[in-house]
Amino acid sequence: MLFKEKSHLRYALVLAISLLVAGLMVSPIWAEKKSSPWENWDHYKQEKPVRGGYFRIAAGIDVGLLNPNHWPVMDWGLIASIYEKLLSTDGIFREVPWLLESYNYLDARNIILTVRKGVTFTDGSVFNAKTLKYQLDWIQDKGNGAWSRAWLKPLLSTTIVDEYSVKLNFNKPWGSFLGIIASVPGYAISPKVLQADIDIKEAKQLVKKAKKARKKVKKAEKKAKEAAEKGGATAEKAAAKAKKAREQAVKLEEQAKAAAAKAEGLKKSDNNPVGTAKFMLEDRNPGNWIKIKRNPDWWYGKTVGHPDMPYMDGVIRTIIPDPSVQLANFRAGKIDVLYIAKADYEKLRNDKQIKIYKPNLNWSVGLRFNHTRKPFNDIRVRKAVSHAIDRKALIQGLEFGIAREASNFFPDDHWAHNPNLKPVSYQPELSKKLLVEAGYPDGLV
Repeated sequence: MLFKEKSHLRYALVLAISLLVAGLMVSPIWAEKKSSPWENWDHYKQEKPVRGGYFRIAAGIDVGLLNPNHWPVMDWGLIASIYEKLLSTDGIFREVPWLLESYNYLDARNIILTVRKGVTFTDGSVFNAKTLKYQLDWIQDKGNGAWSRAWLKPLLSTTIVDEYSVKLNFNKPWGSFLGIIASVPGYAISPKVLQADIDIKEAKQLVKKAKKARKKVKKAEKKAKEAAEKGGATAEKAAAKAKKAREQAVKLEEQAKAAAAKAEGLKKSDNNPVGTAKFMLEDRNPGNWIKIKRNPDWWYGKTVGHPDMPYMDGVIRTIIPDPSVQLANFRAGKIDVLYIAKADYEKLRNDKQIKIYKPNLNWSVGLRFNHTRKPFNDIRVRKAVSHAIDRKALIQGLEFGIAREASNFFPDDHWAHNPNLKPVSYQPELSKKLLVEAGYPDGLV
C-alpha cells in the first residue's frame, strides 16, 4: 500500500502501474566502462574476425519446446538463434523486411508479401512463396495445436502469386498485421518439419483406429457365432456385419501400416527445430543443456560479403536453477555472460572483475481499463487512478531503481513515442477530488 490510512483508492493503488522496464546483463570486463558495449567497439574489435569457440550461457529453466508456435517456449533468445522472422525490428523498433524482400498493401484488406530469394532452411528446403503459404495455413489449422493461431484470426486466405510472392486477404482492415509477422507467426519453419508433425499425428491416429476396428471384429464375430447357433435370418445378418467389420479392419490396418512407414524416422517440430538462421540444433539433454552450432550456409553472411558468418562455432546453454551457482560459475570463467536479477545489482555493480550493462527493454508495465463498463467508462475515474500512482516509489521498491517512468505506451526510444506526453504526476488529493466529481465520494470500494 502507498497510503497507511484507509484510502478511497486502495484497489487502484495496488493494480495500477505504468513503468518502462530495463534488463541487466553482466559479462567479463572488456574495456573502460561505457553505457553500451557497442559504444566502445573500436577499442577491442579486431580488423579480421576470428572464427571458433562456443559461447556459454546459463539459464534457470529448460528451453522448453523448440517450435515457437507450441507452448511452452522458455527462451526466445535461443529460438531467434535458430529461426528468422519475415520482418525484424530496427534500433527504434520499426518493422523492417528481413526474410521478406518487400510488402505492398493493395488496399486496407489485401497485401502482397514478396520473400527474399536465395534463402534455404538448414535441411535444404527452399524458402519461397509456397513455403510461406504452407506455414500460414499450418498455423491456422486447429489440428496442429498452434497457440499463435489466434494471432492470424483476421487472415481469410493466402494465395500464391508467383514463386516468391503471396497475396493475403483479411476480413477487416488489420493495422497490426506487420507487428504480428514480426513476432511468433513470422518465424520461418521448414515445411518438411511441419509436415512431419502431421504425418506422425496421422500415423498414431490410424494405429488407434485400427486397434478399435480389430476389437469391433472380435465382437461382431462373437455375435455372428451366437446367431449361427440359433439359426435363421439373424445369423445371416450377423455374418454380414462380421464380414464388413473384418474388411474395414483390414483396410485401416493397411492404412496404419503405410502411415507408420511414412512417419518412420521423423521427428516432431518441438524437438527438431529447422529454420534459416545462423545456428541450428547440434545436441540436447533436456533439463540439463542444449547445444546449437553455426549454420555454415547462412544466407545473410553471403549478402554482406562475410560468408563465414557467424564466427562462433555455436552456443551452449546450461541449466543451473540456483542463481548463486550461476554466479559462481560465471566468476570461475565457465559462463561468458549472465543475466542477473535487479535485486543483485547493488552488490555486483562495484565489482571490478565484471561489467554490467543495462539495456532498455521495449515493454511497459501498466493497467488497461475496460472503457465500456463502469466505473472506468468515466475518464475522471481513469485520471484519478493514474494520479494515485507514485511511479517513482514503485520504481525504487519494485524495480530496484532500474526502470523509467512511462509517459505513454511507447518508450522514448521507440519510433511511435510521443515526446509531447509527460509522465502523470503523483497527486493523491487530486485523485480524491476527481472521484468525488465522478460520483464516487467513498472511493472505488
